[in-house]
Amino acid sequence: MYKNSIFGLMFKKPKTIIMTSIKESVFFSSIHTFFVFEPIDVVWLNSEHEVVDFKTVKPFCLNVKPKKPAKYIVESKEGFIIKNKIKIGEKFEYKNRV
Repeated sequence: MYKNSIFGLMFKKPKTIIMTSIKESVFFSSIHTFFVFEPIDVVWLNSEHEVVDFKTVKPFCLNVKPKKPAKYIVESKEGFIIKNKIKIGEKFEYKNRV
């Protein structure tokens, strides 16, 4: 999990990963997309797993942050937000697969 928190989708083909920030905040849940070679969808969740922000991010962007504090960051391939009909305030459910 720690490795995913550092590298996210850098140097990887997009798949879905969930990262945990040190604490719920805008600063600690910010990301960048250096060495991510295609656009990705990012969804930020608070500690109750509610969606606080989401966006599609282009490659090589610096300091991409949510509008509100977040504890969890979901990174996935572009289209994830539309396919799953993600909305602000809704509960985000996921199955833990290792």
